[in-house]
Amino acid sequence: MPELIEFDSKQDKVFLLHDLIDDQKKLYVTKNFGETFSHVQDYVKAFYLDHRDGQTRLYVQRMLPGEERRTTILASRNFFERQVIKAFDCQTMKSANVRIRN
Repeated sequence: MPELIEFDSKQDKVFLLHDLIDDQKKLYVTKNFGETFSHVQDYVKAFYLDHRDGQTRLYVQRMLPGEERRTTILASRNFFERQVIKAFDCQTMKSANVRIRN
């Protein structure tokens, strides 16, 4: 059972489920209010939905298996159904805050 549920404030039938108990920390999305779910990413440490420009953009901070201190931040406009638009390697950072600028 997922530990975290995040609703998309711009799309009323869309929400994300994050399973924090599973070792793979899986993230899922539904676009039909829970009738079906699609797998988004594994090893998710954190995620954030951004609506700055009228489009939903999902940012995901992923842990790399076996390397707890190394994470990657990915961004997508389509819940990772197609191409990733940005990726940042956070290997040298001890802690990081992602800030979205207007």
